[in-house]
Amino acid sequence: MTVEKNDDVCEACGVLVELGSVIHEDDNVLALPISAPSLEQAQSLAQEYTQRAKEKYPDCEAEQVTQGLDAGIALVLNLRFSCTAERLIFEMSLR
Repeated sequence: MTVEKNDDVCEACGVLVELGSVIHEDDNVLALPISAPSLEQAQSLAQEYTQRAKEKYPDCEAEQVTQGLDAGIALVLNLRFSCTAERLIFEMSLR
């Protein structure tokens, strides 16, 4: 991720934030780490997240990276959205 100096300033409700320091235009990949006792369980959960993302953002691309651990399976689900706003909105909907 690159950090650039941006002189645009936004004031809302007494809060001062430099635009570009919080939201960067190329920050559109959400990496979700998933741990499970088996690969099937990890993939099932990854599929649920992928389905939720694609329902709202059909252009979303998903990639799974699997890592075997002593305590089970770790899978990282990378969801690539078409823009940063989509990634942020989806990420906030998970909370």
